[in-house]
Amino acid sequence: MAATDGASALSVSVEKYVTEIAAVGVKTSMIMITTTIMIIATRRKKNVTKIVESVAALSLKLSATTNKYVREAVL
Repeated sequence: MAATDGASALSVSVEKYVTEIAAVGVKTSMIMITTTIMIIATRRKKNVTKIVESVAALSLKLSATTNKYVREAVL
């Protein structure tokens, strides 16, 4: 019983860290993309706010999808 509890605790711990690493990766990617878009939009005098809002919405979707697949892979 103790071995099962230990394995279960390890699985939860691994899932937690893998999910956090994936989330950080997604956030870092989205920050880089957002920054690039803002630079391009500013140089071309486009509406930066709408672009950033779109990228933020995409980031949330991407993060949720990544977390879902990471959980499925770990479990």
